[in-house]
Amino acid sequence: MIIADIHSHILPGVDDGSSSLAQSLDMLEEAYNNGTRHMVATPHFGGRSFAVNKDTVLELTGELNEELARRDINLTVYPGNEIRCTPDTLNSIKDNIVCSANQNRYLLVELPFDQPDCDIESLVLNCAEMGHSLVLAHPERYQYLMKDFKTLEKLLRRGVLLQCNADSIYGLAGRKVKHYAHKLMRKNMVSFVASDCHSVIQRGPQLSAAYNTIAKLYGSDTANTLLYDNPMRMIAGKKITK
Repeated sequence: MIIADIHSHILPGVDDGSSSLAQSLDMLEEAYNNGTRHMVATPHFGGRSFAVNKDTVLELTGELNEELARRDINLTVYPGNEIRCTPDTLNSIKDNIVCSANQNRYLLVELPFDQPDCDIESLVLNCAEMGHSLVLAHPERYQYLMKDFKTLEKLLRRGVLLQCNADSIYGLAGRKVKHYAHKLMRKNMVSFVASDCHSVIQRGPQLSAAYNTIAKLYGSDTANTLLYDNPMRMIAGKKITK
């Protein structure tokens, strides 16, 4: 079992994830021990008090990879952002101050947890014109979206891909969120499952439990697709075909 994690708050001291280099390395060691060999660092950008720009992401990602090499830990960290969709998001993308996954075509985005204040469909179309595809983080956590499947299905037809969180799959995020996550899984609407890790313990980097749960309920091929094949295609900037 080899895992690639496309959503993590692993960079030290920049958002509500890791608070220090020591904590980042603890998280990375825990991820490695659970089968993760590839991880995209996705600190928050926009909509909150965090605005971790591309230059900072590239610098800190490089430092983490150097430290991993010194410790002989065979895990690679790639640059990225988790971008909050706001009226300013398109300008931030055009100005090249946010980081796509491994600086390729895919942008990991999130919506506000109350009603969105931006035109997500317009953002999708504008990003497509610039050669970007959007991956929507943890759709199962947006109750307004889960109650409006027509809008969600429209976004998928526009090319948006969905990433569910591991703790949603096995129930640690609550019964309702778990219900929504598995509804998406049963409808074959999910392209990725990731940790969205913020620490070692609370929403940690361990993805083996999610892998095993998905393999048991939906088959090992599905587990491999969601936790390795599609994430690696995202990292490489290749088209997601399933």
